[in-house]
Amino acid sequence: MSAPTGGSSKPSLWSEGGVSANLVLGDAKDVSFGRAQTSFMNINGTSQYAKQPMRFTASLGNSEAAQAVKAKGQPLYIYAATKLLMETVDKGKPGVKTGGVSLEGTACEGYRFVLHPGNNYSVDIYAEPKIRIRSTTRADTIIGRYSSDWAATRVEAFSDVIAIRSKPFMVVEYGDRYINAVNYGPAVAVTRDFDKACTLKQSKEAFKSKGNRKNRSGNIVQSAPRAPR
Repeated sequence: MSAPTGGSSKPSLWSEGGVSANLVLGDAKDVSFGRAQTSFMNINGTSQYAKQPMRFTASLGNSEAAQAVKAKGQPLYIYAATKLLMETVDKGKPGVKTGGVSLEGTACEGYRFVLHPGNNYSVDIYAEPKIRIRSTTRADTIIGRYSSDWAATRVEAFSDVIAIRSKPFMVVEYGDRYINAVNYGPAVAVTRDFDKACTLKQSKEAFKSKGNRKNRSGNIVQSAPRAPR
């Protein structure tokens, strides 16, 4: 993914030795089962879960631009996309399922955070969220019997730095309208592939708005850029 335009920090922060983010998975463990049943369409479902260890890290490297940021004690506001990709087999047919990453109890497809002298320009979060690795469903529908039985064969994790800013920002989908906050820089526009953004708990204070800019007509509402064609 390429960096969005408009208000970005120096390009060299995107190169080697700049800002990096990584999401690494460990071996799944502690398999458990769940069952659901409803009278509506006689739906019966069984799910298999596992704890999936994962570690998310992000840091500012030692490039020339990075060293200049550290020397000034300048904070950097970051948005990194995160995603789980699961290869599956459903009744013999291969498939793919994608989902958000749960580092702090909520599945997110991207995280906002700040790198600054107080955290030594790095974050390191370990989590063991429960993920579904198999699902079997049976149901009686008006067109006949429905069944699904998929199982995960492989799980991969992805993370990519989407935005580096010198001020806090909002994350909005391409084309969405938003209220421009007083101490925020330009909004970061993302596709619907990464539409649910969360803020790491340790960075929530850094992303607090001082209020919304207003004019005689009320709040100034802007629109994010349209999605590229």
